[in-house]
Amino acid sequence: MERGIGPSKKNSKNKSNARNFLFAIGIDEYHHWPRLNNAVKDIQDIATVLIQQYQFESDHVYLLTNEEATEANIYRKIRELKREVTEADNLLFLYSGHGHYDSEFDEGYWVPIDASQDTEDRYISNSNIIKRVNAIETHHTLLIVDSCFSGTLVVQKRAGLVDEAFKSRRILTSGRQETVADGAPGENSPFAAGIITYLKKNTEKAINTTSLVQYVKSYVHGKAQQTPVEGRIQNSADEGGEFVFHLKVAEAQLWEQVLQKGSLQDFENYLDYFPEGQYAVIARREVLSLKEEDIWKSTLLKDNELAYQTYIQKYLTAGKYLAEARERLASIRIRHEERKELLEQMAKEDAERGQIERQFKQLVQEAEDLYHQKDLKEAREKYRKSLEFHLPNFVPSYQYIEEQINLCHSGMKFLEYYEEGEQAMKQQNFKLALQYFNEALKIDNNPKVEELVRHCRQKRLIQERQKATEERPLQQEPLTYSSPPPMEEAPVRSTYTASAVQAPPKKKSQTWMWWAIGTAVVVVVILAGVAAGADYEEQDYSGGQTQFEDGTYEPTEGSGIQTNRELIIGTWELVDMTSNGQSLTQTYPGAIEFYKVTYTFHANGTVQGFSTTGSDFNNYTVSGNAINISSPMFGTNSSGIIQELDDTYLTIYYSMYNQATGTNMPIVFEYERVE
Repeated sequence: MERGIGPSKKNSKNKSNARNFLFAIGIDEYHHWPRLNNAVKDIQDIATVLIQQYQFESDHVYLLTNEEATEANIYRKIRELKREVTEADNLLFLYSGHGHYDSEFDEGYWVPIDASQDTEDRYISNSNIIKRVNAIETHHTLLIVDSCFSGTLVVQKRAGLVDEAFKSRRILTSGRQETVADGAPGENSPFAAGIITYLKKNTEKAINTTSLVQYVKSYVHGKAQQTPVEGRIQNSADEGGEFVFHLKVAEAQLWEQVLQKGSLQDFENYLDYFPEGQYAVIARREVLSLKEEDIWKSTLLKDNELAYQTYIQKYLTAGKYLAEARERLASIRIRHEERKELLEQMAKEDAERGQIERQFKQLVQEAEDLYHQKDLKEAREKYRKSLEFHLPNFVPSYQYIEEQINLCHSGMKFLEYYEEGEQAMKQQNFKLALQYFNEALKIDNNPKVEELVRHCRQKRLIQERQKATEERPLQQEPLTYSSPPPMEEAPVRSTYTASAVQAPPKKKSQTWMWWAIGTAVVVVVILAGVAAGADYEEQDYSGGQTQFEDGTYEPTEGSGIQTNRELIIGTWELVDMTSNGQSLTQTYPGAIEFYKVTYTFHANGTVQGFSTTGSDFNNYTVSGNAINISSPMFGTNSSGIIQELDDTYLTIYYSMYNQATGTNMPIVFEYERVE
């Protein structure tokens, strides 16, 4: 069973006071159209999961099913919603039923229950739907349509900000200009099943529309001959934001679950939801208690005055090892005072304070040299030896020497993260600095780094506020084509020409190159014709690393640091391509947004590509900084070098064969992670 009659392919940041509204239409028992199996069940199941698991109240959920879903009732309910919904609220608009496409007038329609197949007088056209949806003032509006030819609604696409604070007007449909599957009786349609499965299995505090869209596309791909599409509503109040689904969590219920499990992560999860909640004081105390064992072990290993002082300050009121920490601190201070008295006496009697200071500075200098040479074990011993000669007013201070001992103990990786964080701070890149300092804290609970983390958070908040105030959306000139670019069934070729692009006059010599790149983006399998070639500066890594044959290093699996193979797993969106220093987004503004290319790397070694022209599956491997993607369909392989890879950013270098010049052309692809 398919949802519609028409020509087939063969023939042709959430505000606390915001409310979430759901208006859903589902029709099975048509008067004049073939009966559907699951349209009513689909909208009822989606409504149930939203009410039970997410912040949708039943008072704001409206369903029109079967006999209720007449043309008049649908229009009347939309009018009532316009009067009830405020600009602070969010609206999810869902339609599940037959769709119709009029090829003579290029218009798509929803089919109410009493509409005839012979006349369109009771159909609801896409243009009327869009007009009324745009008239409802909301913060977020999300239109989900599961019907044949629903893709005709999607007329404009652009990259979103993935930010709930900005308004959004977005559409997700079950297919393009095509018929779509209804599913077996008593089940859900493949499209609805994807939505329900994702919403039910989610355990994240909040999920945005982009993540839902990517999951549904992947889910439907192997289950039906249809391609879900999404976009932004044309001529609307859309600001590129995101409709976000927030889990419904009751404080008492969550606290009961936390007490049953009792893990550190559960207590921290409670504090994330309810930082000022009824049980927040208890939760914070439990977090400190659960962390105490690891902190005490680290304190014993350091076994110095600063380490014990830090432990006592953190667990001043109820520390499990508080008494022992005070005893050890007192003992260290006594020994320190004894050494100081002895040295001062020696200085008085023998007038050798200057000699003692010279010995102290020499030991410190030797330790500093070893420290910079990364010989941390020997540096630590030199620092410890220098403390035996330290007297008041010596420079560097006693506290500095102890801090250096602690840094040596923490190891190479701590120093690397710490130094990179300081460099990022100097460059005012507080986001990057936070990442480095947080990695450093995983190695060593250092109070100085904790203070730097707090400082970076404050600075980053100030930057984000300034950016939100100063930035305005940039108006980009659209690409100009001599004929419309194909949006479906784009041919796959290993070589390309520039005949489809009307290039700017002054850049005629570059037109073929960028159209080749653009075409390669469209067919997604661009990597099949690329041969890697690049030299990279060798990084100075040691313990916990694996050196590969190409001279690159990567953290060893199990070392606690994520490898490239682990970091690359997820969904990445193409944001720019550069060749010989020329950026595609600067040369042809809007090209990247037009094709909207994303890649999803799975842990099983497969990578799925998506674009406005379709999708495909390939295999991939990552070894050190080298990445190889193979296409089973075309029997081709491509190799590149990962230049940058972290939680949010990925760049890959390739060398593409230029057919026009007979030479290789370096290309760098830049991606951002889709959350």
